[in-house]
Formats: sequence, structure tokens, C-alpha cells
Amino acid sequence: MRSVSLPLAVGVLAALIALSAISVRWMLRAGPIDVPDIDGGRKQHAAPTPKGGGLGVVGAVVIGMPLLLALSDANGAEWLQAGIILGAALVLAAISFIDDLHDLSPWTKLAAQVGCAVACAIGGGYLRQIVLPGIGVATLGWFGTVLAIIWILLVTNALNFIDGMNGLAAGSAAIASAFLIAYAWIGGDILLSAAALPLLAGLLGFLPFNYPAGRIFMGDVGSQFIGFVFAALLLQASKYAAPVPSMSSEILLIAAILLDVLVTLVRRARRGERLSAPHRDHFYQLAERSGMDRRAITLVYWGFAVLGGLAGLLMLRADPAQRPFLALIALLPILAWMIAIGMRYRRHEAALGSSSSTRP
Repeated sequence: MRSVSLPLAVGVLAALIALSAISVRWMLRAGPIDVPDIDGGRKQHAAPTPKGGGLGVVGAVVIGMPLLLALSDANGAEWLQAGIILGAALVLAAISFIDDLHDLSPWTKLAAQVGCAVACAIGGGYLRQIVLPGIGVATLGWFGTVLAIIWILLVTNALNFIDGMNGLAAGSAAIASAFLIAYAWIGGDILLSAAALPLLAGLLGFLPFNYPAGRIFMGDVGSQFIGFVFAALLLQASKYAAPVPSMSSEILLIAAILLDVLVTLVRRARRGERLSAPHRDHFYQLAERSGMDRRAITLVYWGFAVLGGLAGLLMLRADPAQRPFLALIALLPILAWMIAIGMRYRRHEAALGSSSSTRP
């Protein structure tokens, strides 16, 4: 952070962690209850569990982001962009919390996401260009706004879809936020650091209540808010040229989440399944269904986030010709994981079928 000292930043981080934890503890008593599926559906928990813990993350960002902008030398344009991002994210969080309480229809939720994504994309001029490693700045014009809307919808829903196992989404997002702070500090991006630090604090305040034991869930209010803010932050980073981090390197932070979601959607589409229907076909779910420990699965995805962040940091100083190889270092373990889990699950299902067929 350019004009906020490290001790002050650490103090703000600690205060926001405490605020988030207090909010989450309150939601343990007052939050809505997530009731388990009784028909072997998508939900994996066995006992009724409070949800809405993501409000702690929302509160940390709502308070921390303006505070850090005020403590820094943020200009009018940065305040405007922050207001657009935060305003749209808060509208989505409010609708998502209503969904946590009353189960809105998928189309209502999608309409809310689209409206907030459009507001964010149109309101930010930086969404109309992208930095391509080794090529330079590509001006996209109106098509860049369309791509920004699609990107925001993709990341928002990806974080929501992946939030089905204790600590997986929250921990991955916390690690990604920590690396975003490092990227922002290197690049001198006040807005990026002012949003990423409160996001990290909110997640750190929530995680002890969700991992390893899931005492409370984030709920849609948390997962959709986090996904929306994170998507906007990556777009914010896309306006910079090397050596400041570009969007292509920062996508590696959530590459495991995006690949899990996208490949799963393609697999289900090829089978002719309704994409909006609840399911348990994500790779992290297949790993759990084939007998892997849930805590270990979560740690694997955390490891992917760390690997992506380290690769991104190395890309800052690497020659353009070296960057694709650094990206492969982060991506190949994810692809290997997905292949291995697919094979493991097929063997598991075959073993179950064989054992059932031999029963009298």
C-alpha cells in the first residue's frame, strides 16, 4: 500500500479480523439454518447448520475498504471505482442473503447477478482493455465490457459452486487475497490493496468457524459477495502493463476453482443434464465420494492457490517468453488432479457395482 505504513495496515487487518469473527459468532446464534438433504442430494452436512457467516466478510469489506482509501492518497477516480464495485457487491449480497432466508428462484438470482455485473462493468473504464503478456495492451472497446460482464458472472458463480466443502472456498479466496495484496503493493495499486486487505481479514475471521469443523457456512451472501468482489479486483488489475501484474497471472490464483467448475459444466452438458439442477459432480465432490478425507481435499485446493500465487509472483520478473512455462507449472498439477480424481472415482464406482452384484 503506497501511503499506509505496514504497522498501520497490520493493525487494520487485525481489527477487521476481530470484527468479522464477532459477526460470525453472532450469526451462529441468529443466522438462518441450512437443513441437510434427506434424499442424498447435493448437501454434504448431516446436521442442521447455521449459515450466513459470510456477513462477517461483507462487514469487513464495507468498513475496511473506505477506511483504507481514506488513509491512503486515493484520488477521485479510485473512490468512484471503489464505490461502484462496493455498491454493486452490496446489492448482490443483500439479494443473496434474502435467498439464504427464503430460497429465491434461480432466474431471480441470475437477474440480480447480471444487473450488478452490468453496473460494475459499465461503471469502470478500466474494463475496456486488457494486458496480454508478451503482446502488450489490447484495447477491446465495447466488447471488453461484454467480456467483463461474462467474467464477473463466471467468477461469482464459480465461488458459489465451489462452496460445498468446509474451508475450500473461503480458504482458497483468503490465499488469493493475500497474493493480491502482494501484487498491489508491488504495483502501487491503492484500490486493489484497499479491497483485498479487508477481504482477507473477513475471510480469516470466518475460517476458524468453518474449517476443519463446519460450525457455520458462508451462505450465498458470502460466496457470491466474495466471488463478485474478487472478479472485479482481477479486472482492476488488468489495466496494468509489465512489470506490474496483469490479469493473466492473477487468474492462476483461482485456476483450480475455475477449471473444476468449467470442466464439470462441460461434462454435464455433454450428458444432457440440466445445468441449473443440484448435483455432486464437481471434482472436489467426486474426490469425497470416492473416499478421500474432506480436510485433505480442502488442503489440496489451498495448495493450488498457493502454487498459482507463487507462479504469478515469478511472472512479474520473468521474461515474456518464460511466462507461459510458469503458468504451466501452476496449471499442470491441477489438470493431473482432475484426471486422477476422475480415474479414482470410476474405480470406486466399479468396485461398488462389483460388490453389489455379488451379494445374494
